[in-house]
This record gives sequence, C-alpha cells and structure tokens, in this order.
Amino acid sequence: MAAGQNGPTRRILLVDDEPQVLDVLRARLAVRRQDWTVQAVASGREAMGLLRSERFDAVVTDMQMPEMNGVELLKRVRRIQPDVMRIVLSFQTNHDQKIDALPVAHQLLDKPVAVDVLDRVIARALTLRDRLGGESAKGQVGQLDRMPSVPRLYFELSAALNDPEIALSSIGAIIEKDIAMTARVLQVVNSAYFALARPVSTINSAVSYLGTEALRTLVLSAALVGAFEDDIESEDFSIEDLHTHSIKTGLLAKRLVTDLAQASLAYAAGVLHDVGMLVLATRMPETYAQVRDYADAHDVTMTQAEVELVEITHADIGAFLLGMWGLPTPIVDAVARHHAVQSGNELDAIGAVHIANALISEQELVRGAPISSLLPAMQVETAAPIAAMPPDLDLDYVERLGKLDQVPRWRGWATEMYNAES
Repeated sequence: MAAGQNGPTRRILLVDDEPQVLDVLRARLAVRRQDWTVQAVASGREAMGLLRSERFDAVVTDMQMPEMNGVELLKRVRRIQPDVMRIVLSFQTNHDQKIDALPVAHQLLDKPVAVDVLDRVIARALTLRDRLGGESAKGQVGQLDRMPSVPRLYFELSAALNDPEIALSSIGAIIEKDIAMTARVLQVVNSAYFALARPVSTINSAVSYLGTEALRTLVLSAALVGAFEDDIESEDFSIEDLHTHSIKTGLLAKRLVTDLAQASLAYAAGVLHDVGMLVLATRMPETYAQVRDYADAHDVTMTQAEVELVEITHADIGAFLLGMWGLPTPIVDAVARHHAVQSGNELDAIGAVHIANALISEQELVRGAPISSLLPAMQVETAAPIAAMPPDLDLDYVERLGKLDQVPRWRGWATEMYNAES
C-alpha cells in the first residue's frame, strides 16, 4: 500500500446513485485528506465489483438505491471484507430504514451529510483500528463473524434524547416497550449499591433518579448483556458477574471524581469498560479459552495473556467497538486505558475508571467471586488479607496525583459497596 504524508494511504469507497452528491463528497474529501484515495461508484453492483478485487478501509453508502440498497450492499461487504468501516447515509425522517441498517452499519449519518462530519467519523474509526496494533491483532478483530452492531433500543433512546423537547414520559415509554429491558433497569437501579432511600418501581422514576445520560449508559450495558447472553459457550464465564462488576466499577469511578462532567464520563466508561471481554468470550470463544488457559498456566493476568498470546487486549477491542459506534472520545479512551493509564497528572475519567476497576477487582479477588478469574488463578487460590495496595493499581499514576494516602479511603468505598450488596 502506498504511503502518504502521514502514513499509509487510506482507501475510501463512496456509493450513491446521485452523481452530484458523489462528485461533491469525493472532491472535498480528496482536498481535505491528501493521504486518502477516494473512489466513487453509482451502484451497489459496481461497488461489489471493486470490493472483490481491491481492499478498502471504509465504505460509505446511500440507503436508497435501485437494484441493491445500502443494507444489502453492507451485508455483502461484511461477508467479504469484515474489517471495513461501514457507514450508511439516510434522510433523518427515514427512521425505519435506519433501524433496518443497524445490524450491518457501524454508524448512521443523516443526509445531506457535511463533509467535515464524514471526514471526522472516518478518520476517527481508522485511528481506532490503528490502535489495535499490528496486522496480527487487526486480523483477530477482522475475523469476528459478527462484530456487534448498535443495539436497537439504545439507538432509539439516543435519538429521542437528542430532541430537546422530549418529555420524560416519552423516554420511559421507549424503554417500557422492551419488558426484559424494563425489568433489568429497575433491578439494577434498586440494587443495594445504589443505596436508594425507597424502591423505584417505574422507569419514569428511574429516569428522574439517574438522569438521562446515566440511563442511556445503563440501557446500552443491559442491551449488550441481552444481546450476548445466548452466545456464551464457556462455563467459566458469567455474563451476570461481568455486568455486576461493570456497574460497581462505574458507580465507584463516578464517586472518585469531583468534577460533574468528568463524573458522568467516568460512570459511563466504568459501566462499559469490559465490553471487550464480552466480545472476546462470545465472538472469539476459542481465543478466549486459549487466553484463559495461558493465564492459568503462566500465572499472569488475563490482560497480560492477551498481549502475549494474541497481541490485542479486551480493552482494545472494547474501545474499538464503542468508538465505531460513535461514543464520546473520553469514554472510548477510558475504556482503552482502564488497565494502563499511561500518563496524566489529574484524576479524570480515565484515571477514575482505572482506579475503580482495580479496587473492585481486588474485592472480588479476596471474596472469591467468579469474576476474579480475570486475575491469576494462583492468586485466587492463595488470596490472603488485602495487601497494602491493590495488585492492579498503577502506583506511579496514583503517586503523580499525590493521592497514595487516599487509597485506603477509596478501598473503604469499594468495601462498603460489597457490604451493602451482601
């Protein structure tokens, strides 16, 4: 592949049966990104002809086209080039068409799309893929037979929340259409670690208590659990334990941060931080089993085993997935770095999720919860009283914060959460 000024040339394929739209998008993208090769065709049939003989990084297709619409095209794209970024363009009023596109599209954008928006979406997706590391790691993700799409209920809820005039009752009505989702949201909100003064019995009350952004995160997390729970093959993996671990991590991460905006991001990232583990266990079960066996045999963490065996971690996979869905960059970054903060001198959402995950994992390790399998097996078997510092905590980072003396206090919060649960 030829190299551009900033790295390898990116190949983008635009598909639209309106010549004027194609000409404008192709010309403007080419001007903005000189290291991109932008090709344009007017039908799905032409697009498939190119895709069978050439590799592309992203395919952007119109929804409504004769002979082969955007959904059918992307179904075929997914089969022959599964690692390609897939974007659908559709008019804002075509809600049903957008729902049809959810299983095959990574992102849906409204027509007419601004060139800077399209540029930003494609560039971000390619950057996320580059973070996966070498070709071997990218190949692991590319081999996924069904990279999950945005859950339908989350999509509908997000679309409604983007309307400033939306009523609280309307938000509740969207969730209540799904009985299982309603039950799960109420179960989580009423769990002991939320410490409510009185039980919440309706979705509208849950919205009032949580706030719309926290509710959106909770719905996404619950939707992922529902989407994956039938795909669990390993008896050693508990999706409910992972979900509980994630909720606790989100709540603790939120408590660690005083800034309200960062606290909201910390909660969202904490709840979603292990989505990559969910993908690994359900979409790559053989790889997941190999990693677990390697971790047990070599007395290393699951994350260390992932790096040594397959050159990609569940944090990388989770960040890639959430980024492809268009979640905010701070959330994606926190998910990517929840095992390794890497840098920073402030306690922001990234640091809070890392600390919360370490403290919650420590509690599970000592108490023998199944999720403790994310840590070395020998440590679980010989778990003694909690050590001076949590085993997964980046002490250099906490020291840069000047907060080593706060660790006992933070650990106390994690302990309180478990005492409340029991």
